Amino acid sequence: MAYSVDDTPPIPSPLSPAMSALLNDIISNRPSLSPLELDFTMAASTVNRSSQPIQNLDDEGSSITTGSMFQERTEYGGRRIAAQALALAQNGQTSFIHHTQAGASAVLQDALAACALNAMANPANASIIKTEIARRAALLIDAVEIVLTHSSIVELDLLPPVQALLIYQCIRLFSMRDITQQAQAERDLVHLSSWSTKLQQKLLPFSAMEDWMDWVRQESIRRTVLFVEVLTGVYKFLKLGWDSAEGKVAHLGFTAQAALWEAKSAAEWKRAWTKSPRLELIVSTFSRDTENATPGDFEELGMLIRATFTGLEAFEEWLGGDKETLKKCGLREENMFPAY
Repeated sequence: MAYSVDDTPPIPSPLSPAMSALLNDIISNRPSLSPLELDFTMAASTVNRSSQPIQNLDDEGSSITTGSMFQERTEYGGRRIAAQALALAQNGQTSFIHHTQAGASAVLQDALAACALNAMANPANASIIKTEIARRAALLIDAVEIVLTHSSIVELDLLPPVQALLIYQCIRLFSMRDITQQAQAERDLVHLSSWSTKLQQKLLPFSAMEDWMDWVRQESIRRTVLFVEVLTGVYKFLKLGWDSAEGKVAHLGFTAQAALWEAKSAAEWKRAWTKSPRLELIVSTFSRDTENATPGDFEELGMLIRATFTGLEAFEEWLGGDKETLKKCGLREENMFPAY
């Protein structure tokens, strides 16, 4: 019996070790399910990297922020966003990635390695590093979109992928002077927004949690979802002169107490939980929720939001004018983000 070449079923391309590692890391509730069991031939065709331009990202019905009074504070926000990649490389944590998370996730380890590469960039290796960071971002997006097409049989832990893509966006939009990379990062904003919307469904209200790691996960989700909107809004304002983030972040919140976010152990966190003001806040009521807070209470995200609300002059006055504190808060830096 003769067989035609056309009778032969298509054979999916073998998974690269990098793709396999990412898929294993983000499939959360079916440990017995191998990535090899998924239909990648079908799924790969659904991955769309040619997304809509930044101007059209969910602006309908949102209030618009514009005007020169916001320029200085938005540029400050851009510098702090650009600093997230270096913070991850040097400290293993950021405003939205807890220090317990980077070493526990292949997705975040990839992002940390990309941050280290970016920190070492120079004229001789810049092209290689840009290509590698672009490859890692594309691999992450392809892996997540593949798993999302199989959401009926697997549950995806979206927190590490959203955090990692945020890091790649911080690099490509705010610290990498490369038009091609910026253009691709703009297209990838649609994936970041979509994933963040799904991640937000996992959020729980503020509550008296007894377990440190449960709190870390919930707080990380809060901060990550908020940072997605902050990054998108700041980039849009710097490029277009306006943004629509205000209405999107108004109902979001996080815990601004530095002693809680930066605690190194469950015991240290428990002490801070019982003895320090928690500063559980909603962005729309930020001033009221933090009216008794001191600069020592705030960690970086709280500082960024306060500077955005009050303006840099009032923010510096509130900090007390100490040079080291001002430097730590990024108020004595040159512009480090690209031209728009």
